[in-house]
Amino acid sequence: MDLKDKTVTIIGAAKSGVAAANLVRALGGTPRISDHQPREKIEGMLSALTDRSSVEIEAGGHTEDFVRKSDLVVASPGVWKD
Repeated sequence: MDLKDKTVTIIGAAKSGVAAANLVRALGGTPRISDHQPREKIEGMLSALTDRSSVEIEAGGHTEDFVRKSDLVVASPGVWKD
């Protein structure tokens, strides 16, 4: 999949979400992460981002506006589907 110049929102900031963000960046895309937990609870996980300054983070819930600004949305495997 060609992700060059694509904006990809990843739902969930745990290990797989951060790994997905790093992969999106490596493939030329712009990753964004949305997580339902408050920022202070996900800070440790976000430290594994290879280029944290280029990743927009939404914490404390998922908003429609944040997701709509994406070319692609990826749900991390640990995210509940309901």
